[in-house]
Amino acid sequence: MKKILFLLFTIALLAVVYFFWPGDGQKKTIKLTDMPWQIEQTDQGHTRVFGIELGKTNLWDLIESWKGLQPDIGLFTSKNQHKRLEAYLGNRRLGLFDAKIILGLGASQEELDTFSADDINVKPMPTGAYKQEISEAHLEQAFGFPITSITYIPKVKYDAELLEKYFSQPQSRKPLKDGGAFWLYPGHGLVVLLDPDGKEVFHYVNREDFPSLVKRLEQENEFQPIQEDGLPE
Repeated sequence: MKKILFLLFTIALLAVVYFFWPGDGQKKTIKLTDMPWQIEQTDQGHTRVFGIELGKTNLWDLIESWKGLQPDIGLFTSKNQHKRLEAYLGNRRLGLFDAKIILGLGASQEELDTFSADDINVKPMPTGAYKQEISEAHLEQAFGFPITSITYIPKVKYDAELLEKYFSQPQSRKPLKDGGAFWLYPGHGLVVLLDPDGKEVFHYVNREDFPSLVKRLEQENEFQPIQEDGLPE
């Protein structure tokens, strides 16, 4: 509760735009950027958030703008043999807040299968998936792949009231058996995991990739059964 109140107080104080007076006594306006709800849709149908245009920006581009970036790239294979290439960026300060950032990279299925054949340092993950490293040659190739998804895990705690205030009402909610819920914003290419007992997780994709994201989350999580009125049993 204290974290939520602090967040609300900070944003209210800054009001998304804050002022300062430099030495010449002139008032200037500075806009806050890189906030998780500042989501744009480009004319090409791409989602843009945190300065990243999904489907276009790659890791080489990001290194130019995010100084000190040292991504940890790994190939993940899920229990149902679905492969994806991810870059873990660790903790970053974006806007006002610190968050863990994970980027999905747009490798083709053929490229993923080729990378998988590297078979370097394969490790099981708590989720049941497997993570493996890839060769130096494939690492260099991976830096050129477009970023296709962003997973944003903020340190600050969110609740339903805060999500509604800054992200609006979701189009739908998918309740989980553990008490959490996924909030779906297909128009923004966004799914938010609201977890009362853990960390909130924000998943950003292009709108055309939204159905695939929801399908993957459904395969990886246990949802409550839904009655005909749309409410959990």
